[in-house]
Amino acid sequence: KIMFPMISTIEDFLESNQLVETIANKLKVNKPQVGIMIETPASTLLIEEFSKYVDFFSIGTNDLTQYIMAADRGNPNLIKYQDPLHPAILRTLENVIATANKNNIEVSVCGEMSSDSLSASALYVLGLRVFSMAPSSAPFVFQQLNKMKEMDLNKIKDNILALENSTEVRDELKKINL
Repeated sequence: KIMFPMISTIEDFLESNQLVETIANKLKVNKPQVGIMIETPASTLLIEEFSKYVDFFSIGTNDLTQYIMAADRGNPNLIKYQDPLHPAILRTLENVIATANKNNIEVSVCGEMSSDSLSASALYVLGLRVFSMAPSSAPFVFQQLNKMKEMDLNKIKDNILALENSTEVRDELKKINL
């Protein structure tokens, strides 16, 4: 697989994809699957269009959060805006995940959000099933996700997406025994 980062336009992806195809032809090998890292607001808004061309998506939650919240993550004065459970982030992720699932395109998450059991639970509720995380986090995250298998995920999803701030989202997720 080949994944392109920071893709914001369809044209950029198609140009990159064509380059991969040209190289594969020159090497006389099968073209590998090609996808993009969803980490710009533009790519989230064009997710349906990208679905026509890509083989997979990986959501880069750290950069995506930074860009959606317009807050440099290197600036300690803006740390409060780096919350992946903010409703703006969750609503964006829900659309990306739902669109990928609807179009049978693998979608995963790469970023700190996967390694935190509460945030990973939110991603699971939103329909994500492929996680990338530090090995040390996996036992805790998977223990949490296993608890959720018998829950009404659609009801939880509707509840958290209707909330106005990340404190409310955290409280709601903790209420369901997370």
